[in-house]
Amino acid sequence: MTMTNSASTTTASCWICLDEGADDHGESLVRNCACRGDAGWAHVACLSAYAKVQSDGMSTDDWNDCVDDSGKDTAWSQCQNCKQEHLGDLRMTLANNWLDAVSKLDNNCPQRIAAMLNLAHSSTKIGAYDVTIQTCEDVRRIMTSNMRDFTTSNSLSVFFCQVEKSCLAMLTAVCMQCGNEEKGAEYAEKWKAWGRRTKLEDEDAMEDLICVLKGPAPGQDSRGKTQLDIFADMYKSAVEVGGKDSPNAIKAAACVAQAMLEAKKYKESYSW
Repeated sequence: MTMTNSASTTTASCWICLDEGADDHGESLVRNCACRGDAGWAHVACLSAYAKVQSDGMSTDDWNDCVDDSGKDTAWSQCQNCKQEHLGDLRMTLANNWLDAVSKLDNNCPQRIAAMLNLAHSSTKIGAYDVTIQTCEDVRRIMTSNMRDFTTSNSLSVFFCQVEKSCLAMLTAVCMQCGNEEKGAEYAEKWKAWGRRTKLEDEDAMEDLICVLKGPAPGQDSRGKTQLDIFADMYKSAVEVGGKDSPNAIKAAACVAQAMLEAKKYKESYSW
């Protein structure tokens, strides 16, 4: 992540402050996205300051879109040049910086909730599942204890629904990935019930769930059948909520077919 003193990076400068090399605090230029050449390099402090200006100007409706898209469109989690998500240590550093930036806001402030959810997503990306679980549970406790505040307007109600479903989707995936299938199944039932109750399509929560379940992890192959069962349940739930032609149902069906192929259930996979 840190810029090296190679020929390809000696002329690089921060795309925000335009200074070359380390900043006043001795922090080197960093980059962990799809940018190439001299593009995309920046100081972490500059990235954080830039992201704070952007996030401070967002409305409640903006936060609905942000949570619905797992925070992917904010400068805290996405390179503003190549539009790819920040990866690895840089992603986690920015996630923690965002949380620090909103630490003085009320617990029920949408931006603070979005920052916590971004930390959960970021932790999932690097396999820090204990942080994901703790953060998601903290978010759910805050949302539950302030439920009355989140039902005072339509936009806040939508925000509450999106956050709850996103948390449940991550908790389901992470528990299954860690081998805690009983707890994962419990969260899965809550997630499916929430989806049926709100009648809202949650494509990004499903994307996150699928991404985590397919990601590399110790012992994943030994739990292939469990994954197949989960994808099949996801398909049934998606059909109940949006019909078999809904985006969620189509994605889940594709995952079921792939899981069947991996389990060498070739004939069964044809029907999907």
